[in-house]
Amino acid sequence: MQDCHPKLSRKMAGFPIGAWALAASASVAALVLGGNAPRAGAASDGHNNVAPRAAQRAVIREVSQQQFGGAGASPPPSGQSLLQGGAANGSGFGQTGGQKAIAVVNGQPISERQFDRILMSTDGMPLFEKFLQLTVLSQAARKAGLHVGPKQIAAERAKILAGLAKEHVPKGQRTAALAHILAERGISPLEFRMKLTRAAYLQALSRGKIHVSRAQEKAVFRVQSGPKLVLRDIVLHTLADAAYVRRLITKKHENPALVAKQHSIAPGANVNGGLIILPLRQKGVPAIVMDTARRLKPHQLSAAIFLNGAYHLLYLVKRIPAEHVAFKKVEPKLRQAMLMSLRQQWGNAYMAHLLLTAHIRINNSILATQYARQRDLQLAEIRQAQAQQAKLKKQQELQKKHGSVLKLPANNGGAAGLH
Repeated sequence: MQDCHPKLSRKMAGFPIGAWALAASASVAALVLGGNAPRAGAASDGHNNVAPRAAQRAVIREVSQQQFGGAGASPPPSGQSLLQGGAANGSGFGQTGGQKAIAVVNGQPISERQFDRILMSTDGMPLFEKFLQLTVLSQAARKAGLHVGPKQIAAERAKILAGLAKEHVPKGQRTAALAHILAERGISPLEFRMKLTRAAYLQALSRGKIHVSRAQEKAVFRVQSGPKLVLRDIVLHTLADAAYVRRLITKKHENPALVAKQHSIAPGANVNGGLIILPLRQKGVPAIVMDTARRLKPHQLSAAIFLNGAYHLLYLVKRIPAEHVAFKKVEPKLRQAMLMSLRQQWGNAYMAHLLLTAHIRINNSILATQYARQRDLQLAEIRQAQAQQAKLKKQQELQKKHGSVLKLPANNGGAAGLH
């Protein structure tokens, strides 16, 4: 048995600059994937209990029957292989030891305990985290007197199909398109239903707690309708990495998009090549980032900027002038996007609160070992991020005191036409 009480937070290092740029509307992919929920390792200090182990095992078994096996499995205790020690008496693979056999292969039985052991060692922790989230959400909904059932879950699915309609997917093809999106992202049907269930709980729990004023709408409209920069934010671990990537773009004239896909550590860079849109009226962007970006010319690459524990290279693709559009024309869509963004932020914060106030006791030895290892890694990441943030704060104070602005090297122009 293991009681877990660490107070953890998300890793900050290497966070893409694009996080400061507010998107005009949410994509269907964002609806499918939902917000980034806190990991189970963030749970601590409270008086709630995790759902019975049998229920957890049922979920794990159902998913793993679709996708058996996986990388990163934890070794079993006492140096045994995953296919040994399945029965209580230490019998080897193919011997049920009196346990129920879930299958018989060429006359050789596979015991339920053996199967469960492998599932716990491969897919156990990721699914345990998801099931843990649903457990604390259902407890919160019950406490608030809210009902979340098949009707509410179906409504969340209907929202996603409605998003496909807005992207002009024909009505008869939307279900197939959704299945294709899920398959591309490796999301199983059961995992998708768990995401819908999570969204339904948060929708019910957030009702009446999220508001957008007209003044807020106009403030966001002013930012979004103003001038913007289309940039490629290439995020790298070390200064040496940044120097190498700079040479690829400025000396060898390699395509910045391909370079970003191959070398950037920013989430999603391998897909979009680090492409971001930075509104010039956006508040909250670090001054050194905004100052550097403003002074770039099209197809020009910046020097390395140290930020949040990583080095950023900014490549300007193009400038977008301010739009002349009436506020009333875009207000409905803008309001919907703002509400969706705020609901995701509220949901992540509320989920973190539930996990931080939950008492989690893990009785399964394999899950307990994985949980402890994950907790130790997260604590190490937090300490590293805190040290990096302190260093960054000191650098920013020095820059503010001396009025220093990052200078671009003289020979930093990329070849025209590189995107």
